[in-house]
Amino acid sequence: MVINEAQLITFSPTGTSRRVGEAIVDGTGISAVKKTDLTLEPVDMPDVMPDTLTVITVPVYGGHVAPLAMERLNTLHSENSPVVLVAVYGNRDYEKALTDLQTLALSRGFKVIACATFIGEHSYSNEKFPIAAGRPDADDLAFARSFGERIGEKIAAAPDMERLAAVNVTRIKRPANHLYICCALLVRLSSCARVGWLCLALRK
Repeated sequence: MVINEAQLITFSPTGTSRRVGEAIVDGTGISAVKKTDLTLEPVDMPDVMPDTLTVITVPVYGGHVAPLAMERLNTLHSENSPVVLVAVYGNRDYEKALTDLQTLALSRGFKVIACATFIGEHSYSNEKFPIAAGRPDADDLAFARSFGERIGEKIAAAPDMERLAAVNVTRIKRPANHLYICCALLVRLSSCARVGWLCLALRK
């Protein structure tokens, strides 16, 4: 099947989610791209047509999609058009963010065909206490473009929308959360020096 237009919808206070989304859309090879930024204010968006690919990128706050982003995305409506869901988190854990996005996307009439999580510099990161500083970096954005290429290949290989395979984010095996592992081990250790080394080792 052929998709002639892409729509990038972002909520990106620090710009990290927007940059990841732009790289993904660029990778799909779709030249006609409409960009909608929901960060500063809500935007009235027309219904998404079936021949349009939508890419939604949002940050993760406390393991969920930012509440304001969810509120502004709730005005979307589609008639079974394909959507790619992307959560950008600050190197701790994305927890329920992709599930949040999928629940919203399905309720608004989208067909989820791909999803991903990417690392972005944490909003609390600073020079003294860097958290995923500089992310997404060049390697992250190259991977995002590669992800977009694979989405384009998936769409091109599908005969029609009915046979464009959907994905279910609840079936994705999530990586181990090293922060939680660290916290579980802390209760067994009494040496402050040893605890500090262990935490740093698990965060690498």
